[in-house]
Amino acid sequence: MNNPSIVNLSFFVKKAEKNPVSDLKKYTKYSGLAMQMGVIMTLGTYGGVKADAYFATKPLFILIGSLGSFSLALYWIIKEISHLNPKP
Repeated sequence: MNNPSIVNLSFFVKKAEKNPVSDLKKYTKYSGLAMQMGVIMTLGTYGGVKADAYFATKPLFILIGSLGSFSLALYWIIKEISHLNPKP
C-alpha cells in the first residue's frame, strides 16, 4: 500500500515549529537597540546645537555632536549585538 507519489512532509513541519516566544524576545531586543541608537544620536545632536548656541560657532559643535554620537551609537550597537549573538 505504499504509494510512491505521496511524499512524507513531516520533516518540514518540524523545522517550521519554532518557539514564538524566543523569536519575540529577539525582535524586542533588536528594536530596543534601534531605540537606544536613536536616543544617543538625538542627545549628541541636541548637545551640539546647545554648544553652538553657547559658543556662537554655528556648524562646528553640531557636526562634532552628531558624528560623535553616531560613532558612539554604532560602537554600542556592535558591542550589544556581539553579546546577543555569540560566535560558536
